[in-house]
Amino acid sequence: MNEMNNQFPEAQRDRSTGISIVWLIPLIAVLVGGWLAYRTISQKGPDITIIFNEAEGLEPGQTRIKYKEVDIGKVRTVSLTDDLSEVIVRAQLNRSMTGHINENSRFWIVRPRINTSGISGLTTLISGIHIAVDPSKGSQSATQFTGLDTPPDIELRSEGRQFTLVADSLGSLDRGSPVYYRQIQVGEVTQYDLSDTQDKVNVRVFVKAPYDSLVKNHTRFWNASGVNVELGAAGVSADIESLAALINGGIAFETPLNLDAKADTQTPSREQFTLHDSYRAAVEKPYDRTELFLMYFDGSVRGLSAGSPVEFQGIEVGKVLNIDLRLNHETLEVQVPVLVELHPDTITPTGEVGDSPQILDAWLERGLRAQLSASNLLTGQLFIDLSFHDNAPVYQPRTVDQIAVFPTVPATFDQLAQNATDLFDQLSKLPLREMVDDLQTAVHSINLALDPERKDNLAGNLNAT
Repeated sequence: MNEMNNQFPEAQRDRSTGISIVWLIPLIAVLVGGWLAYRTISQKGPDITIIFNEAEGLEPGQTRIKYKEVDIGKVRTVSLTDDLSEVIVRAQLNRSMTGHINENSRFWIVRPRINTSGISGLTTLISGIHIAVDPSKGSQSATQFTGLDTPPDIELRSEGRQFTLVADSLGSLDRGSPVYYRQIQVGEVTQYDLSDTQDKVNVRVFVKAPYDSLVKNHTRFWNASGVNVELGAAGVSADIESLAALINGGIAFETPLNLDAKADTQTPSREQFTLHDSYRAAVEKPYDRTELFLMYFDGSVRGLSAGSPVEFQGIEVGKVLNIDLRLNHETLEVQVPVLVELHPDTITPTGEVGDSPQILDAWLERGLRAQLSASNLLTGQLFIDLSFHDNAPVYQPRTVDQIAVFPTVPATFDQLAQNATDLFDQLSKLPLREMVDDLQTAVHSINLALDPERKDNLAGNLNAT
């Protein structure tokens, strides 16, 4: 038995101190995992939190964050605030966005939208809803933001300038309405709200570079929305900026070339302008001096309305501001005071003249009067014509409610009507019936005298005589 045991070989023990190849597999796995972890951490961008009013279409782990249609991050979680009033969206951005997100960055949800300025977000019907970002410029980094309910009209990085236009009403303007210069779109409306006094509307517009350099201190803006139709002394006039402005509304501007450009460059750039209702209102010459007057006309003022012109020798020197109606319940006397504004600076006096405020009084003393005249027989529009009348009554200055009264004379058609009335009155006083009877008697006597039989008898008597 011992001999049989001695026939088996004796195992040789390897006393090598090297590392077994078996341990290389987990070591390689650890190295690969560490490299992947390092790569993940090194490529990890900032974690941000965005608060939206609603989260329609947002899905954790699926919704992408894009800038200029390039993926820059992904939504990680979507949850509600403690009071359930808002939605908290936590997202992870790529490393490439490090240093580009600051306190001025803006986020909004891109989805299909239809408004007056057009249709946007149609690509989301295929690619899905995503969150867009406008990094903008800023000096401080931030990780928490409030999302916008609607997309911003312009990016803060866009080159150009913003201006505030003050208007009496908004009209048909809306966010995204175009801004035109010589019928070329150079900007758009970005925002509008009421003024602090709530009697005006502040319309903020953005004019892109390099067109923003066209806006000077004396630039004039006007509302070019729709069709501007005016029925005035000259008839019917209509202006339209473009078909887009007719549908969506719009603003146009121009810079007059006849103003002092040197003085314009020496003053600080304006950021606020007046938004006029029409082009005509925008190009009206500004007057240094405006005086108010009351005019009382004896006849009807039908056809005269607020805005009707006041002309002197065919040149507009003022306009009607208001027409009132007053009735004395004791005497039943009817008065129609017409409030007008005159611009004396539009008339340049020549020769030896005194102080400017005294010139108008001198003209009134020499017979300057106001008279209603028809400007358009088809429309029945009236205007106030100023002219000198030699036979005008003596001018006696007076004021009503601290407003000077401008003397008037009857209208031309009123004078004709009065003359016709006087003529008929004089004719009615004549004894027309007696005159007609006498005329008939005379004609009858003449007829008797010319009768042939009587003529023969008369001739026989004359021959006998």
